[in-house]
Amino acid sequence: DGLLPRVRTHRCEPDSLALTPERDGQVDVTFAIFVVHEVPDREKLFREIAAMLVPGGLFFYAEPPFIVSGSEFRESLALAEKAGLRLVETRFFFVNRAAVLKKV
Repeated sequence: DGLLPRVRTHRCEPDSLALTPERDGQVDVTFAIFVVHEVPDREKLFREIAAMLVPGGLFFYAEPPFIVSGSEFRESLALAEKAGLRLVETRFFFVNRAAVLKKV
């Protein structure tokens, strides 16, 4: 039992999560670790993540500082907030920039 049966992985398309809440249901938590900087349309990604989260759902986002500058990370956070995700906290996770956001 425990948490493992509740964890679901999914391989995305190059330009989309390829998930819809209507078909795939919604989730409580999502993670994007070292990937957002690789996505051509970050704003679309954050909208899709927000759509998949239940109200109050959490999004953990992390980027390596040697690839993503502080200003680029803050820009991504602004895009995430525009998509309906409220910033809860930022911190360094090991040596990486990280943030927790919550769907409003």
